[in-house]
Amino acid sequence: MELSLLGKTARTVKLGTFQTDSNGSLADSINVPEIRPGKYQLIVDVTSALGRDQVVKQVEVQHPARLLLTSDKPIYQPGQTIHIRTLLVNGRTEKPFANEAVTFEVSDPKGNKVFKETRKSSGFGIASADFVLASELNPGRYEIRALAGATTTERHDRNQTLCPSQIQHPDYD
Repeated sequence: MELSLLGKTARTVKLGTFQTDSNGSLADSINVPEIRPGKYQLIVDVTSALGRDQVVKQVEVQHPARLLLTSDKPIYQPGQTIHIRTLLVNGRTEKPFANEAVTFEVSDPKGNKVFKETRKSSGFGIASADFVLASELNPGRYEIRALAGATTTERHDRNQTLCPSQIQHPDYD
């Protein structure tokens, strides 16, 4: 059997020639080359003793990004700076994604988006942003999110929460 992808530009990308088992199943892994995310036609050409057949099915190739999201500490006080950093790698090759847009978002406990900034990843796949918490803020769990890739979906998100603490001053009566 031969597998290939046909894109909008009418350029065919050959994925390889494979042998199925006696049940007609493919046990081999398919190496998808570096191609732009988007919709493609998967073309399966099959030849057997019974003849030849072709099956065409629409598939979507997604951005293979994997994100690691970190902050410098788990708990923050009002007015402190949250240092956020991501490592962005290709999920297929494990090599860093250089010069790729990464969007950082911070939402407060009520779900209000209080920060959003887009940065480019370095040659090592690292992108970072700093966010200063207000001196008066809603206490509770804040959500930090990083999004990457032109076809980013919720599956590419990595969420992290933090709990800003109100400073408790002793009562001197």
